[in-house]
Amino acid sequence: MVLQGTMENVSIGCQTRESVVVNGTLYGPALRLPPGQRSWIRVYNDMEHHNTTMHWHGLSMRMAPFSDGTPSASQWPIPPGRFFDYEVYPLKSESGTYFYHSHVGFQAMTAAGPLIIEDSAEPPYAYDDERIIMLSDYYNKTDTQIEKGLTASPFVWSGETNAVLINGVGVSVDETAGQNGCKLPIINVEPGKTYRLRFIGATAISMVQLGIVGHDNFTIISADGSYTKPHSENIMQLSSGQRFDVIFKAKTEEELNGTGDFLIQMETKDRPKVYQGYGVLRYYKATTQINKAPATPPLTFSTKPYEWAEYALEPLVPNNFPKASEVTRTINIDSRQLSTQSIIWQINGLEWNETSSPYPGDKPYLVNIYEQGEAAMPNYTAALNNNGWDPTTLTWPAKLGEVLEIVWHNTGSLVNQGGGVDFHPFHAHGGHFWDIGGGNGTYNQTENEEKLKNYNPVKRDTTNLYRYGEKTTSGANAGWRAWRLRVEDAGVWMIHCHILQHMVMGMQTVWVMGDYKDIAVLPLLDTAGYLEFGGNSTGNSTDAPTLTTIMGFEEHTDRRLSKMGMSHLVVHCASSAAGILLFLAVSALLYGVGRAVYYIYFHPLRHYPGPRLWAISRLPWNLVNLKGTLAFRIRELHDHYGPVVRIAPDELSYTSSTAWKKIYGQRSPEFSKCFDGRGIAGPSVTNPAIRNGGIVTADQEPHARLRKAVLPAFSERALREQEEILQLYANKLVDQLRSSSTSGAPQDLVKWFSLAAFDIISDLAFGQAAGCLDDASQPWLQVIGTRAQGIVRYQFAIHYGLEGWLEWLAPKAQKLALKKHGELTAGKVKRRLQAPENKKDFMSYILENSQADLSNADLVRMASAFIVAGSGTAATALSGITYFLCQSPEKYSRLTQEIRNAFTREEEITMTSTGELRYLKAVIEEGLRIYPPSPSALPRFVPGAGEEIDGKWVPGGTAVGVHQLSAAHSGFNWSHPRQFIPERWMDEDFSKDDKSASQPFSFGPRNCIGKSMAYAELRIVLAKILWSFDLELVDMAEDWVSKQKIYLIWQKVPLMVRYRHRV
Repeated sequence: MVLQGTMENVSIGCQTRESVVVNGTLYGPALRLPPGQRSWIRVYNDMEHHNTTMHWHGLSMRMAPFSDGTPSASQWPIPPGRFFDYEVYPLKSESGTYFYHSHVGFQAMTAAGPLIIEDSAEPPYAYDDERIIMLSDYYNKTDTQIEKGLTASPFVWSGETNAVLINGVGVSVDETAGQNGCKLPIINVEPGKTYRLRFIGATAISMVQLGIVGHDNFTIISADGSYTKPHSENIMQLSSGQRFDVIFKAKTEEELNGTGDFLIQMETKDRPKVYQGYGVLRYYKATTQINKAPATPPLTFSTKPYEWAEYALEPLVPNNFPKASEVTRTINIDSRQLSTQSIIWQINGLEWNETSSPYPGDKPYLVNIYEQGEAAMPNYTAALNNNGWDPTTLTWPAKLGEVLEIVWHNTGSLVNQGGGVDFHPFHAHGGHFWDIGGGNGTYNQTENEEKLKNYNPVKRDTTNLYRYGEKTTSGANAGWRAWRLRVEDAGVWMIHCHILQHMVMGMQTVWVMGDYKDIAVLPLLDTAGYLEFGGNSTGNSTDAPTLTTIMGFEEHTDRRLSKMGMSHLVVHCASSAAGILLFLAVSALLYGVGRAVYYIYFHPLRHYPGPRLWAISRLPWNLVNLKGTLAFRIRELHDHYGPVVRIAPDELSYTSSTAWKKIYGQRSPEFSKCFDGRGIAGPSVTNPAIRNGGIVTADQEPHARLRKAVLPAFSERALREQEEILQLYANKLVDQLRSSSTSGAPQDLVKWFSLAAFDIISDLAFGQAAGCLDDASQPWLQVIGTRAQGIVRYQFAIHYGLEGWLEWLAPKAQKLALKKHGELTAGKVKRRLQAPENKKDFMSYILENSQADLSNADLVRMASAFIVAGSGTAATALSGITYFLCQSPEKYSRLTQEIRNAFTREEEITMTSTGELRYLKAVIEEGLRIYPPSPSALPRFVPGAGEEIDGKWVPGGTAVGVHQLSAAHSGFNWSHPRQFIPERWMDEDFSKDDKSASQPFSFGPRNCIGKSMAYAELRIVLAKILWSFDLELVDMAEDWVSKQKIYLIWQKVPLMVRYRHRV
């Protein structure tokens, strides 16, 4: 998986703010990781002037303390232009809701995203679906402005939040929902369903209370990633760093009684200025919609946030809670605000932020321990005598096996002896603690133990040190929070207030847990990049990261060779005749190593994510392509790496709608087609004279001439005049199905759709039927799949200079089928030209066009392209749509109801009348999305010196393309991308879906010229079949799609369907 940190101007709170974001969006992608497995997540810093890191908030990181993401504590920050491979190994006990965020300065406010650790077995609570609700703050100042003010003298406060956002959407205090396109955030639900709501507190400062009007049924089932016994609350309350999962039961349709929208009300607590914000809980098919905030708040929240769920959350299963008798050390910690040259926060008299390391250049503690060993460890005895922290290293040591009782005291501010008190959500990195409660005044263990007699606290990583009043005596305690922590995880871990302003102001501590021998249990293999600022840290799936710094190619190679003892070996072999063979073998090895090093570390595409073997050689691409699984594998790579993947040494695959527009829509200079073994390949396209005679393969100028010549055949007038042909064969298909249905035996609809599609396109192209519906043995049907497989074999051959062998090795049946196709096409074109017919087919419009200027050879190639493209697309689309409809009874029922209510007679089903059926059109669009007829990419070459694609420069000559299947199934483009949901093309609920990412007929000046004809054919055929028959899959459990291979196009397998006359 790859995350990229960039500085972008993003829309937040209905305003624009320069912000650090992950993968170009607010917020970053939701990551879902399996428990009990190691995952590698590469984080690139693509900013020009700012460092960054990534922290996996709430995960213990006990298996890889060097991947905790804390600058100056566990790692160097990632400087501009570098990356860090984080090893993330969640335990099975850590299944739950987390999030990731930068740990540099104020970046966490925007550079963040959800992180879900999947359950290793069935979740202990049942639910139908889930929703992520990520709360965050918005400030209209930049991170740099805020940080400078907080550390300035005189001190400049950041101010209070301008907005609380839900999933990155909200309304700033100086904006109005419903005006200027400013919208309230929306959470979509369906009536009667039970949801798992994953609440994430990603705020910078705000403690937020949240309620939903008309709904008070929040049943908490998890806190900070720990499953709890069910506990009900009327509202939710989150502070920065906290997460709660709740079971939420949506109202039934009867309970809704026509109402569809309910206000979500939010209110900040314990701040000088209260922010009240709103969102919308929207039920599917909502008839009434809320678009603006109410004049007065509909809900009244508690003024005592410290009472919410206090002493109430217990673990679902026993968690080995240590009793008071097991406590080996109590650490009392006061947190106080004071004024020096600025205003700072101290913990037991120590302030710390990412510039506080006592080592040269703010060297991270863990790095220093790896380098210096025992000498870098803090003095445990000195810490015991100094309020818990070592005055030399400024760290807090603890030994494995200790049971610490950490008591946080809220202390009145020393600034101007004012005694002001704030609340603090304290967060612990490393192992989780047992939160044993909080209260006013000073902690009394005896009194608190009484509360714990019948209460087993759940393990947490973030809990609130509340305030119980706005002021107290300066320096006096005014509230406490107590934890018990069993020290089990060796490493350098931070414990800090999670309010970002307070972190910048020094409210952080660094703990060294375990002795040096404990920390060294997970040694680094090659520590160069990790130990040096500016080094890239890289890892693999089995070992701790192997780390390399950026250096020149020769220097890098020499360094690696010297490590392997290779330089001397080469010289020795070259000087000995007996060693010539060994020298050649070593030379080949060195060439391979050098090639690999170049493509991975120094090639212009080295910064693009993707599997390393694919970056080194095209062989993996070719082998998977020959197996017919390339499209599925590239989809997997996009799922893993994101919207752009390096799938070969010099090729990039994209999934974004903006890439569609750039790569395929740009006219000058045009991204030219690839005919070197990546896209359409074969002897005909490598010969420019033949290639430029085909409308699919022609270069830019010849293509424009050919397209202009055939354009009249696809005009609106031509489409209306050709409807007679569509109707003829659609009716014939229905008649054939009606005849076949009398036996009651299942029928293969792939076969029937293919027969009908060939007859339709043959009559349109030549004015003559192919006769496929009358005689299924027609040779036309053998051509499409055979031709596609031949292209794939040629793609492989052309890369390895085997084109000459391909003709000799090609199967005889394939050669005969292609030859027969050419002869049939040429014969039909000849007969059509010799005996023009009166009816309107493609040829009639082309021949009428005085500007066409096409030779007979051009017409043959044109007709061949029409046959291949027209029949394959229609048959594939009809098959896929039928399969997904039959797999979705609710969708099937809705569509058949729409069709049968619209028409009383089959004759009423026309091109025009079906164009009025909204759900039919939505079903077709969704079918073309989830099962695109052309699932692969048609790559293009980047022109000239290079072009910018999706905000990053791509050098000229690079092959680039949008991969249809991956774009159509990408979570970056669609909600629930693998589900068949026609409603996404109709409802506002799916307004965030990027509809432009689905381009089944391609995009730009080379898109499919027969697009309108294809839509008309799909509408008429589907409407007639569903008006006439009730359909049912023979095997509802069968995954028809996964049984297919893809050689550029789907190699469809039979789709067995039972159908009977409609009731």
